[in-house]
Amino acid sequence: MNTKRKVCIVSGSRSDWGLLSPLVDELRNHFLVRVVAIGSHLSEQFGHTIDNVPFDYSFQTLLDCDDAVGVSKSMALTILSLADKWSVRYDRPDCVLVLGDRFETFAASIAAYNTGIKIAHIEGDDVTLGSLDEGYRKSIRSMASIHFDVEEYGSLGCVFPLITEDFAPGIILIYHPYKGDWESEIDVLIDYFRLNKDVVAISPNCDAGGRKILDKYEKAGITCIKNFDRQSYISLLRKAKFIIGNSSSGVIEAPSLGVPSINVGYRQDGRKRCESVIDCEGTAEGIKEAIEKTKQINWGFVNPYAKADTVEQIVWALKKELDRV
Repeated sequence: MNTKRKVCIVSGSRSDWGLLSPLVDELRNHFLVRVVAIGSHLSEQFGHTIDNVPFDYSFQTLLDCDDAVGVSKSMALTILSLADKWSVRYDRPDCVLVLGDRFETFAASIAAYNTGIKIAHIEGDDVTLGSLDEGYRKSIRSMASIHFDVEEYGSLGCVFPLITEDFAPGIILIYHPYKGDWESEIDVLIDYFRLNKDVVAISPNCDAGGRKILDKYEKAGITCIKNFDRQSYISLLRKAKFIIGNSSSGVIEAPSLGVPSINVGYRQDGRKRCESVIDCEGTAEGIKEAIEKTKQINWGFVNPYAKADTVEQIVWALKKELDRV
């Protein structure tokens, strides 16, 4: 009889699966692992990234609605789908492992919490004051009983895959909707880089307003990559002249790769910063000044998100916690 503990990994997007993937590979050596794909993974508009996920089961939970009502209904669908799945004894895991702060992850955590399943939360001590993700993360943290904080374990964002592709140096643009005046900011960014052939735009997340950003890129003639695996993305990022926008990647991954980051607006407020992260207002003048500052960075710092053996330490600690049950 197999006595391995059952661990369910929830992935709701391209971005979190890229971070979770090396952890899942290591977890399979110690647990019966099940991967569930939800959210934008199954959305054609956001790249149908489920093709890159070795999932055990999936649910179409993302509604084609670009507002807060759509997000709430998508969360409700996630709770319904996973509550039904996990109420069956055969499908009930010993632990649900979630990363970060997304609304998809929050909904999955509610389903696990209500069903009495242990929740293990990765990077629940991080901060993003300008985003709704801040509230989701804190709520997940309060429901979880097992915590893998950045302060102790580091970020999975600093666990890099083997690089096999060689891209030409360019500029990466990643911009997500948030609580601020994001429409004016993305309009300025699009106007500033509209004719710059070095710019590679990466799809926003599926929060309310995400589809509107995709429409803006299309109208401006800016090609946006929607389905980009982690290995390809890191290969592109490590050769970038700089990354600009308001993505966590500019705060977490880029400093460890020696790439300057320009953070526009306040979506990432509260997060730890390296000197290579340059904050600026969403104006043409602010962007121009920030680009000049990328040439003056002193790289003699330690990335606070990078810790040794992050994957191995999380797996060892999870095994220890679940062995107590």
